[in-house]
Amino acid sequence: MNERHPSPRLRTGTAYLTREGFLFAGSYYSGPFAIRMNWYAQEEGREVDVTYDESAYPPEELLLMEAVSEDGESDTLRLLDKMGPNSERIRAYQAKLRQLMEERANLR
Repeated sequence: MNERHPSPRLRTGTAYLTREGFLFAGSYYSGPFAIRMNWYAQEEGREVDVTYDESAYPPEELLLMEAVSEDGESDTLRLLDKMGPNSERIRAYQAKLRQLMEERANLR
């Protein structure tokens, strides 16, 4: 039997980088490439192009078009509320980042 699965309808949009993650459609997203590259501390306010499947809104995943990993694949950003076991690690990283930013601001 030859089943046909409808391909997802992909759309593009703009996400905004904040200290809490990438903001898109009122939800926050994060991914390993952005964490490794320390984008949250260095590039707040940056606009990035993303691609997503329009069948779920807000989507559970965004494809970050500008970030290409060492193996040539684009980074996938996951909805923070649905990240599973890694979400606690990411939230801890973001809390530490906020603390460091506040400490740096107090030094000035």
